[in-house]
Amino acid sequence: AVEMVLQDPAAFHLVFMDNLMPTMSGVEATRQLRKGGYTHLVVGVTGNVLEDDLAEYLSAGADLILPKPLKLASLNMLFRFIGHHGFATREGMILVEHSNKLRWTPNPRQLLLKG
Repeated sequence: AVEMVLQDPAAFHLVFMDNLMPTMSGVEATRQLRKGGYTHLVVGVTGNVLEDDLAEYLSAGADLILPKPLKLASLNMLFRFIGHHGFATREGMILVEHSNKLRWTPNPRQLLLKG
């Protein structure tokens, strides 16, 4: 999947990256996407909600982490954000929930979208 995205990045405006995948972890796949120059949003999806696990995902280049099970409210919030701001990532920033809206922030301590 990483190769597909990097061969034609314009065809993939948004990537949902599960952490547990058969060939490589979502963290490693995210790292490879960023290293390959992918500049659109990468949303990590994981059941591992320990702060160290989340920090690893973010340091690999994820823009947002959604905990499993995914909640419709979280997805709606993400899609509203994309509708207003587009798919481009911001280097050194992450998306966090604030008053039921997503916003870019450099603060790595607010890691989860509460849903």
